[in-house]
Amino acid sequence: MQQYKLTILASSSAINGAYNISPNGDSFQLNFSRPIIMPKEAINISIRSTFASIWYVTPNIHTGINDKMYFSYLGTPYNITIAEGLYSLYDLSESINIEINKLALPSLISLTGISATQQTVINYNNNGVRIDFTQPQTFASLLGFDSYIYPNNGSPSYTPHDSVVGETSISDNKAALNNINYYLVHSDIVSYGIYQGGTYNQTIMQVPIDVEPGSLIIYTPYNPDVIPANDLAGQLKNGARFWLTDQNNNPVETLGEEWSIKLEIVYWLPNELQNKCL
Repeated sequence: MQQYKLTILASSSAINGAYNISPNGDSFQLNFSRPIIMPKEAINISIRSTFASIWYVTPNIHTGINDKMYFSYLGTPYNITIAEGLYSLYDLSESINIEINKLALPSLISLTGISATQQTVINYNNNGVRIDFTQPQTFASLLGFDSYIYPNNGSPSYTPHDSVVGETSISDNKAALNNINYYLVHSDIVSYGIYQGGTYNQTIMQVPIDVEPGSLIIYTPYNPDVIPANDLAGQLKNGARFWLTDQNNNPVETLGEEWSIKLEIVYWLPNELQNKCL
């Protein structure tokens, strides 16, 4: 038996041949300049994804969904809007105060985290501050806060009051800034793919997130998943579609950043058919 291998590098870049690119950049199609013709005699056909390059920029704050903060200072109500994007706790704290400063107000609060419990702490830098998380479209749940006005006296009374310098409010729940645990890459080049949650979604690769927000993930698995693809025997493939999701198979926003994946199609032929390759 003789082993054969074909390597495919697929990129969401139009310069590199991608077309039908979705508006949020999570999906594209690719035509093969040389069609893949799999011999009908091929056996042990498999697909292995050996490399992925994905920018970790999928927003956790979305315009019109969770981009607001309503607050009062010395009795006067205000609200601010945070630009859509992927924020760490530090980034969000800085952005909040940038917007507050635009209102000619001092930096009223800062955000810090409790690593042991993954809760968020609001630190009040001035007297007379109240944050109203009962309003719509706030990022309260992102920080782990329930729908109350803060600071308050805690459960069960939740009596809101004006802040005192040095006072803190600790979130009721864990923060959810990392709303994506890992990316999944899919392709219709396979019929089934990796088995996940009791079903198949043509998943060809799981990409862990091991970088800071706004950074490029470069993933080269030491032992790539081997995906059986014996149904490719005797088929002709002129192209394929690729798409990117979160761990729940939801489409993701790439903010215009391109992503790519490299995969290998591996198969075996009897020695007497060794010239019948891709």
